[in-house]
Amino acid sequence: MAVVPNSFMQEVFDEVAGYRDSCKPVKAGHLERMFRKELSPLVMHPNPDDEFSVPEIGPNMEIIGRYKDIIRNSPPVMGIQFEEPVIVEKMLPKGYMLINGHHRWAAAKQMGLEKINAQVVNLVHKSDLNRMRELCRGEKLVSFDLDEVVFAADPSEAEKPLSFFKRRHYTERIRNGVPKVFRAFKEKGYDVWVYTSGYRSEEYLRTLFKAYKAEPDGMINGFGERKSKRQKEIIHSLFDSYKESVHVDLAGVVVSHPGSSDFTQTDIDKNSDWAEQVVGIVKGWRSE
Repeated sequence: MAVVPNSFMQEVFDEVAGYRDSCKPVKAGHLERMFRKELSPLVMHPNPDDEFSVPEIGPNMEIIGRYKDIIRNSPPVMGIQFEEPVIVEKMLPKGYMLINGHHRWAAAKQMGLEKINAQVVNLVHKSDLNRMRELCRGEKLVSFDLDEVVFAADPSEAEKPLSFFKRRHYTERIRNGVPKVFRAFKEKGYDVWVYTSGYRSEEYLRTLFKAYKAEPDGMINGFGERKSKRQKEIIHSLFDSYKESVHVDLAGVVVSHPGSSDFTQTDIDKNSDWAEQVVGIVKGWRSE
């Protein structure tokens, strides 16, 4: 249901219309991304691709109202409201683009808060995907969900831990057999892509995978359920650039062809070794 914007929301829509085609993301440095920042809501800008900024959809005024009640009833700690940070990306010509937390930002701005917690991230954009695609070799793609498949929550299902000093920086554990699975697909001519709903940077992920000797060809971060229309178009264009697309999860291996609704699925026995089964499936395919 569309929301009729009040004067504040009209201000948001006007602001977005003014910079939609002129603002550009800029990569933030490692130290800037390592720690949370305390930023003024005035230096944050709504994301033109988020539903919040679309007049036909707009913000949820009820959610903004609940956050305003929190501000009224809960005194800030050391001058900062909201323990959970909003997610922002550095942008040109100035300021930060909101990635997640639009309603908290709106409430903070309307209530005149001086600062809120923010986490600066670097998202993978179309130019990054194009660069990675140009470095890829083939016409076939295989994709893995980092959070659900590649990273193992249970240490007993993970590869051997990294050295002590590397573990302090890289807290994630790679699922046992992932390096072997990646190699099996590469030997069959597949480009290996991974995606995550989180905001780990490309450089962080590449260094982590290199430590495990399981290097993907491409990666997408910020791949959440609430993907914007532009993000969906970018991702579809990437997948459509391949003649064959394979997706691997813990339940099976699915093969499809862009532009076709046909697909084939090979199930995986959850009681047997996941990696061995995937490798066996891949090695059983005829090489072209």
